[in-house]
Amino acid sequence: MRTGGGEGGLNAGKFVWIGGYWDTVRFPAPNQQAISVSPERTHIQTGQKLELDLTPAERKAILDHLTLLPPEYEAMLKKVHPDQPLLLTLDELEDFSGYVAAEANHTNKKKLETVLGAVYEKMADLLDEFTDEEPPKNMPEKKPVTPKQEKRAAQQKARTAENARYIAEMATTVLRAAEKLGVENRRLERYTPNDLDRLVLTSLPSVKNQLKKRIAGEKDEATFTVAEVAGMLLAIAEDMHQAPIQQQPAMVLVAYSLLAAMREWTAEGESKKDTNKKPRAKAGRAKTAKKKHPGRKKQE
Repeated sequence: MRTGGGEGGLNAGKFVWIGGYWDTVRFPAPNQQAISVSPERTHIQTGQKLELDLTPAERKAILDHLTLLPPEYEAMLKKVHPDQPLLLTLDELEDFSGYVAAEANHTNKKKLETVLGAVYEKMADLLDEFTDEEPPKNMPEKKPVTPKQEKRAAQQKARTAENARYIAEMATTVLRAAEKLGVENRRLERYTPNDLDRLVLTSLPSVKNQLKKRIAGEKDEATFTVAEVAGMLLAIAEDMHQAPIQQQPAMVLVAYSLLAAMREWTAEGESKKDTNKKPRAKAGRAKTAKKKHPGRKKQE
């Protein structure tokens, strides 16, 4: 399915979750449910590879800017000759497209956004055109899971657990440091949620509704304390286990953005604390030194 311009289309730069994978709209807006799409697709066998043609510029953009890209995709891009297409299954395309879409949403560079948008469109076209799901029957049979699919699912689950653990651990560490400095209730004036931050955070079940309203509000009013930002990070870590694989790269990007804002503010607080420290007086040593000299003169 291709969505034209307009408020929710690609030209408007708005992305919402739709139809089970990243499309021209990728995350549900606040108070809006995801839309289900069932286009007519060509059926292929499970595990069958599809050709994804990428230009040298598109490959370079992915390798240079997708810092969260799993190593298997990076190795594939480096191994396959630029004149040859990448061979990917539908599961791999769905997973890969999530990283491309997340970075396209996150970047402030228009040229990079355009290039990654073109890559995503190619992936989405293949996901729109093909399916490996059997047509529904009266008594649907459960498809057998192949060893390769089991291995991939285990890798994705381990990656999710590691990302969630790291985000929760770092949020707790930075919050404790902020509490030690007494700045946990100060506002992060330099941090303003961007469009991706707002879409991701307002879609998380663990973020309180009152906080969601502030996140989705006017940009000038959307300032948050260190403790509130730590709460957002913990919500990301908690909800990541239930989130679809394709949404998780965006969640990680938002988490990194929040962590950077917390670290910056904590570093400033520590610097101010060191600046306010008064140097210790050395008068006591000077007094002691003066008392010794008269005693020596009397002995002489």
